[in-house]
Amino acid sequence: MSDFGFITDNIRFSYSGVTTFENCPQSYKLTYIDVENKVENAFGQFGLLIHHVLEKYFAKEIDIWDLADYYKKKYDEFVTEPYPPNNYVDLGHSYYQSGLDFFTMFDFDRNNYEIISIEDSIDFDMTTDIMAIARPDLVLKDIKTGKYILFDYKTAKMKTTKKQLEKQISDYMRQMKLYCYAFWLKTKIEINEVRIWFIRDNFIYEEQVDYMDILNTTMWFIETVENIQKEKDWRPLDIEKNKFFCAFICSVRNSCKYFNNF
Repeated sequence: MSDFGFITDNIRFSYSGVTTFENCPQSYKLTYIDVENKVENAFGQFGLLIHHVLEKYFAKEIDIWDLADYYKKKYDEFVTEPYPPNNYVDLGHSYYQSGLDFFTMFDFDRNNYEIISIEDSIDFDMTTDIMAIARPDLVLKDIKTGKYILFDYKTAKMKTTKKQLEKQISDYMRQMKLYCYAFWLKTKIEINEVRIWFIRDNFIYEEQVDYMDILNTTMWFIETVENIQKEKDWRPLDIEKNKFFCAFICSVRNSCKYFNNF
């Protein structure tokens, strides 16, 4: 058992937390155990803006023809941090324009669906000893087919090579399978289909739900949480190899002694 067992035994674990541990145990410790102050980044703020605008649309608080103007109005309010330097593209302009293009061309008719859930948090017990939390972006019921569909919004670009894209989709689907399980525990509704909405590509990836995959995902989640509960070293990410993440993405980079001493 870890010296931090009294803390980790009482954490409500999330997919993002578990994957943070997989990628960098030191980042996990600073975020969830030490609870250090976080710093924001433009990428995360852009993602929050996209979620906010879509939440307003599916909650029927704004209409489809108002999406682009609402996005423009809210952009500077949400995105306050500078984008990192890039030798090939102005990231600030690129992100802003991709969001504007998405909402300008938006043609998803919410009237074809029954709204089941919008950004609802789900607290659930994975085992008697592991508490968890999930927050699906959107669950709709197709009025015509009766299918229950889980949507998730992603603001990362789709990878360009087949191998990279397959891994990207696989990682995203693992998250969705966990959310399918959590949603079933709360509602007893079985999700039939997952749709990953690549916002900056304006593309929706669709996949039917395989319940054996959900079982495998829950086993991965439990095993990783158990590793967190036993962790003692909290080794940092390979900073030399992942300088960009450490310098611009990690939300606890200002508290990381490894990075600050690098």
